[in-house]
Amino acid sequence: MTKRQLQAIETKKRINEGAIGIMSEQDYEKTTIAEICNAAGISMGHFYNYYKSKEELIEERFASFNEFVEKVFSDLKFDSPWDNLRALVYISAYKTKELGPQIMAQIFRVQLSVSNRLMTGDTSILHKITKRLMQEAAAGEKLALGADKAADYLLRETRGLIFDWTMRDGKYDIIEYSLANLEIAIAFLQKGKVIPIDNPVCKKMKKLTAGF
Repeated sequence: MTKRQLQAIETKKRINEGAIGIMSEQDYEKTTIAEICNAAGISMGHFYNYYKSKEELIEERFASFNEFVEKVFSDLKFDSPWDNLRALVYISAYKTKELGPQIMAQIFRVQLSVSNRLMTGDTSILHKITKRLMQEAAAGEKLALGADKAADYLLRETRGLIFDWTMRDGKYDIIEYSLANLEIAIAFLQKGKVIPIDNPVCKKMKKLTAGF
């Protein structure tokens, strides 16, 4: 790498560290680019050489989350898709805990305000790996849901728990809870019985609420 390229990497690192430091202590909406620049020791012009907005900076943080998960997971290999899934969930929860609830809150907020939602997109690394693992699991045993639906179910459960942990300011161990929730999900997928949503109770409730 050239000296200029190394300087660019160092500058982006300082911007990120400055932003994280500020957003860990105060609300995203209150954080200004000027404050980020001051923390990073750069001019605002310098900031705009690397980022168009605060939103882009936060999106990059989530992209780095995906890169971390992919890098660590690619070096692991267990005997079954379920064990690989356990490893994937552990890695994801570990990185979530490292980022902290304040930064995760900003990631959720930005994801709600943009059209390119990396958290729910089919191109996210978590989605790709989870889908592949469920396809492998379904090839070896009958699951309560099809492979694609099983992957969507697991991803929704994961996002829901992370959101709850974020809303509660990280009051519990996200790694421990993620693994415990996963075991419940695995037990359901392997042995569970799916109750159709057109069951008698749901039909009755639909009629009752139709007139509200």
